[in-house]
Amino acid sequence: MTPFLLAASFMCLLAVVLIMLPVYRSQSRSVDRSRINVELFKERLKDLDSEKERGLIDEKQFNTTVEELEKGLLTDLPTDGLSGDIQSPESGVGSRSKLYIVILTALVIPLVSFGLYFQIGSFAEEKRWDQLQKNIKPALLGLERGEDRQAELAEYRLSEVISVLQARLQQEEESPQGWLLLGLLYSQANKADVAANAFEKAMSLAPEHPEIKIAYAETLIRQNEGRLNQRSATLLQSILEKDSRNARALTLMGMGSYNSGFYEQAIAVWEQLLEARGNDSEKAPLIRQSIQMARQAMARPASARHGQQQGENKASEDESLANTVKRLRELVMRDRRLTDEIEGLLENIFSKQPDNPQALAFEGMLSFNSGQYQRAINSWEELLKQREPGSERAKLIESSLLKAKAQLGNKE
Repeated sequence: MTPFLLAASFMCLLAVVLIMLPVYRSQSRSVDRSRINVELFKERLKDLDSEKERGLIDEKQFNTTVEELEKGLLTDLPTDGLSGDIQSPESGVGSRSKLYIVILTALVIPLVSFGLYFQIGSFAEEKRWDQLQKNIKPALLGLERGEDRQAELAEYRLSEVISVLQARLQQEEESPQGWLLLGLLYSQANKADVAANAFEKAMSLAPEHPEIKIAYAETLIRQNEGRLNQRSATLLQSILEKDSRNARALTLMGMGSYNSGFYEQAIAVWEQLLEARGNDSEKAPLIRQSIQMARQAMARPASARHGQQQGENKASEDESLANTVKRLRELVMRDRRLTDEIEGLLENIFSKQPDNPQALAFEGMLSFNSGQYQRAINSWEELLKQREPGSERAKLIESSLLKAKAQLGNKE
């Protein structure tokens, strides 16, 4: 902000100089003209004295001519033309007016400029951003060091925390822990694609970091609807080669193998996980249940397994969609406007169900509140197609459409 204030101060000073320069030039021209008129008056007075001495004019003519010259000089000069020291009242008022103009100009231009900047400019937003970074940065640094600082960030929006971390990573790109944290935050915001990019950046800085590999693999599995792909399987396998008892890697590998139909592999991984955690551990019953499910799936005919797999995938998708809509409803009640997290949830829902009525209704309302009237119109028109003509809900949507179209017309 300091460079801006310096530049603004210089521009205000330049504006004052440019405005006052014509005033001083005018005053200078007036002084020069007055000096010339006085000199001409003195020369003419000498000529009259000479003519009087030579008898060319009499005393009366001399006095009359001198009186006319004095009147003309008083008309042109701000002084009496004789001593040059005594100013006329009109001249004094003019000088004072110019002085007032100089003072007012020098004061008003900077005061108005900076006043408008502080009131309607970006100063307040810059101040809020600086304070936001000051409050959030320490907690982010603590999280990167493995400290429990979640409670300090709970009062801020997820989009604000992400923005502060992004700003820091622009200055400190070589921070694998920072990129790991950014990926985890994006995952929390249901932005798996962006999260995967952040994890990829973190891995380029720390290729053998197990936490980064696990977080990256988990995101890839989630993107693939709970199933393994070549990249996620390779990441998990590389972890297990160095640490065969890594519980998180074994859990992800078992779940991904089961969802992918690799039941034998899932059983082997879960048995390895059971051994790592212990038969008497809290999670042991759940692991045994998972192993039993995989064995039962193996015993069924291939056609039956395929049908069950499709049913499980459909149920999992429906549950995931319901959770996403639930989270969207919570954010809508809190924010009332479009945010980065809400945009991510809407994108997630529409990718699975483009005509989801709840998402369309929320998108219409939030777009209208955010001033995106055309987007609100598009959402409500799609929602209106799903309502019975003439019903109460249809009338409500039609009323909202009229308001949005009116606002769009005023905006244009």
